[in-house]
Amino acid sequence: TIEDLSPTLKAYQHLLNADAYEAAASLFGAVDVRFLLPWGFSRKVLALRHQLKSPLIDPLLPHRHHFAMGLAYRNLGLCRQALKEFSRAGELVEFDADPTRALAEIWAESSDAHRLLGHYEEAVALARRASESFTRLNNRSGEVRSMVLAGAALRRLGDFAGAIEHGERAIALTTAVPAMTSKQRGDAYWHAGQAYRRAGALDTALKYFQAGLDYARASGDRVGAATALNNMAQTYVSAGVWAEAL
Repeated sequence: TIEDLSPTLKAYQHLLNADAYEAAASLFGAVDVRFLLPWGFSRKVLALRHQLKSPLIDPLLPHRHHFAMGLAYRNLGLCRQALKEFSRAGELVEFDADPTRALAEIWAESSDAHRLLGHYEEAVALARRASESFTRLNNRSGEVRSMVLAGAALRRLGDFAGAIEHGERAIALTTAVPAMTSKQRGDAYWHAGQAYRRAGALDTALKYFQAGLDYARASGDRVGAATALNNMAQTYVSAGVWAEAL
């Protein structure tokens, strides 16, 4: 919880007050992307990172700084700002301990920002580029996310067959890799279900939404569970089964 991170955040503020910006950036980098952003504290991340006023000497820290800022802006729907931050992170990616992986992550997150801006073709191209890189790295989690992102953009383009293909590939990967989380599996089923629903395959869509709901509940993902239920209701409405929709 955010209360558990209180000592870390207080230590961060003390380091800022002492003008120890390098130490502050290193400390905050251990908690913002891993905890604060997934928990919905994007505004807090931006506010705290904006306090890093001094140039950071360690070349790794600016790359991570801009990437985290991009994620926070993207989460808040400020996607043009997010893309600027991701671009800056990309310019500094050579300093990362694993630049190939870091660049693939930038491509994936940039794909999501482009999708939210309605730049669907750019989103597909970046997601596919990220997927190819993650595949070469044997990074299955990254590959699944890239497949999901590509499928989401293809769905917006009306390429439902392509979206289904990417969704099925994501499901196959989450099934084949035991280390995948319930949330990752649920997201893959949810996105594939969306593609099937848009393609008119309502029975398959309902089956996939149910699987996504089961995985969301297993992982305690309340937002994912609510989303799956909403999509199931919409699918029942499309099928004219009003009682089930209610």
